[in-house]
Amino acid sequence: MSTSLLWNNALNWALQVTLLAAFAWLATRVFQMQSAHMRLRWYQTVLAVVLLLPALVPPTRKIVMVDIGTSAGVTVVTGAARPVAGGYSGFEFAMVYVALGLLVRLLWLGTGFIRLSHYKRSSSPLFPSSSWSSEADIRVSPSITGPVTFGVLRPVVLLPTNFTALKQTQQDAILCHEIMHVRRRDWLWMLGEELVRSALWFHPAIWWLTAEIRLAREQAVDAEVVAMMRTRDEYVDALLTFANVVPTPFAAPVPGFIRRHHLKQRVINILKEVHMSRTRTVSTTLAASAALAAAAWFTTTALPLMAEPQLVSDSPGITINVNGPVLQHRTPVITGNVQVPGTVTAEVRLDDSGNVADARILSGPDELRKAVLQSVLGWHFAKSTGATQQVTVNFQPQAVTAVRGGLAPAGSLTPAVTASAPLISRVIKQIDIQGLPEASKQELAASLPVHAGDTMTAEAALKLPLAARKFDEHLNMTLQGQGNDGVSITLSLQNLTQTTINPQAAAPAVPNAVRVGGNVAQANLVKQEKPIYPPLAKAARVQGTVQFEVMIDKEGRVSNLRLLSGPPLLVQAAMQAVQQWVYRPTLLNGNPVDVVTTIDINFTLPQEPTPAQ
Repeated sequence: MSTSLLWNNALNWALQVTLLAAFAWLATRVFQMQSAHMRLRWYQTVLAVVLLLPALVPPTRKIVMVDIGTSAGVTVVTGAARPVAGGYSGFEFAMVYVALGLLVRLLWLGTGFIRLSHYKRSSSPLFPSSSWSSEADIRVSPSITGPVTFGVLRPVVLLPTNFTALKQTQQDAILCHEIMHVRRRDWLWMLGEELVRSALWFHPAIWWLTAEIRLAREQAVDAEVVAMMRTRDEYVDALLTFANVVPTPFAAPVPGFIRRHHLKQRVINILKEVHMSRTRTVSTTLAASAALAAAAWFTTTALPLMAEPQLVSDSPGITINVNGPVLQHRTPVITGNVQVPGTVTAEVRLDDSGNVADARILSGPDELRKAVLQSVLGWHFAKSTGATQQVTVNFQPQAVTAVRGGLAPAGSLTPAVTASAPLISRVIKQIDIQGLPEASKQELAASLPVHAGDTMTAEAALKLPLAARKFDEHLNMTLQGQGNDGVSITLSLQNLTQTTINPQAAAPAVPNAVRVGGNVAQANLVKQEKPIYPPLAKAARVQGTVQFEVMIDKEGRVSNLRLLSGPPLLVQAAMQAVQQWVYRPTLLNGNPVDVVTTIDINFTLPQEPTPAQ
C-alpha cells in the first residue's frame, strides 16, 4: 500500500474515532443515561466499535482503467543500479514515533506489575481477618495510601496502614467495594483497556473513552456497595477520607478506590439514588444502539478507508458506465482483434453480496457482445446495490502500430523499465527527474502516484509511465534495481520510439564458476516454479521466448540472472519464476561449485478460432 494511501487511511480512522467519541458523549445526554451500569456498557460498546470499525466496514477499492495500448510497450534492460541515498518517508518516521510511545507505555505497565509484586511481598495479612478473606487475600501494606486490588485467579486486596483506624462501617464499605471489583473481574478488563491505551496512546479520544469507562465502572461499583451495605453516608465519608491523602507515586495499573478528579462525580452519583426501570433501560439501549449504528455508517461513508486501487487492463478504447452504483472490483473487457465501434448495454442480476449472478445483453454489435458478457459475469458491486442493474460498455477503437514486444498507439512514447532483478515489493529509493525546469520537476513529482520511500508494486509500474506521459508525452521512464538495494526511478526527456533490449550488461563475474549447457542444468532441476502469463501480454496476444543467463550458487539456488532476449511484457513474469528455481548442487572433484548456464522460458497462447466465412 502506498504511503499516501496509508496516511489518508490513518487520518480518516483518527477522525472516525473522534466523531464517534463525541457522539458517545452526546448520546449520554440525549438518551439521559443516568445509570452507571448503562454508561459503562455504552462506553465499552463504543470503544469496541471504534476498534473493530476497519474490520466491520471493508476499505473502499477504486477501479483504475489502464489502456493496454498505452502500457504494453515496455523495454527491459539489465544493468547495475546507481547508488542512491537512503532515507525514510514521513510515514515511516511516524510509525517509529508510535512504536516508541508503545514501548514506553509497555515499560510503564511492566514496571507497575513489578511494583505490585513488591507491595505484596512487603505487606502482612489483615488482622483481625475479615469475612471477605474467603474471596481474596486481604493484606495491609505500608507502601500505599489507598486500597488496591489486582489479580484474577488469586486476587489480592492491599489496604493502607491507616485502614484499621477507620470506623467498622467504613472498613466494611471499603472492603465490599474491593471485593466487588474481584467478583466482576475488573482487573482483567482494566488490563485490556491499558493495552488499548498503550497501542493508541497518541489519540486523545481513546484516552477520553477509557477514562469514562473507568469512571462509570467505579460508579457502578459504588451503586452496588450502597445497595448491599445500605451505608451511604459512611461510604461517602470513607471516600472523602482517602481523597485527603497524597496518592501513591507511580500508580500501578489497578482499579483505584479513589481518584481525586472523579471524586465529585462519584459523590453526586451516590447521593442522587439513580434508578432506571427495566422498560426504560431496554428502550434506551435499543435507541442508542440504532443511533450508534447510524453514526458509524455516517463516519465511514464520509471518511472512508481506501484499499489499493484495482488496476483493470481493458482493451484500448473502452469506457465503462455502471449508471450510479459502486463497483467494488471487476474483470477487464477484452475484445481481442475486434475493432468494431459501438455501445453494448447489459442487464446484470446481483446476489445478496453484490456479485453478478446472471447477465444478459440488451443491445449492441454482435461482435462485441461475447466480450462484455464474459467480463460482467466477474463483476462485484457494493452490497447496497439493487437486485438488477444496467451497465453500458462503449467501444472506440484506436489506431495502433506494432511495436516489438507488444502494441502501442501510433506516435506514443514507449517507456523504458530497467531491472536487474524483479522490482516488485522493493522500496523506491530515489525518483530523479531530468531535462525539465525546476518548477516543472516539482509539479511532476507531486503528480506521481508513488514517491521515494514507497514500496514498488505492479500497479505502480504501470501507473508511473502513464502519469509521466500525461504530464509530458516525451518523458521516458527508467527503473533500475540490483539485489535488495531498492529501486531507482529516472524520468528524462529521451526520444525512444521502439523497444530495445541491451544484452551487454553482464552479471558480476564469479571466480571458479563452471559454465554448463542448458540441458545439463535442466537435468539437475529439482524445483521449477511455473511463470504466470501476464494479463497485459495475454490481452495483447504477446508470445515468445525469454532467455536468461543465470548464476546457480553452490546450494543450487539462482543467485543472479541476466536478460539476453525476450518480449518485454513477458520478462518480469519469467524473472519472478526463475528466481525461485532450485537445482541439485553441481560437484567438481566432489566439491560444489557455482554454475553459469542459460534458461529459456517459452510463453505461448492457444490459437484463436478463425471466424466463419
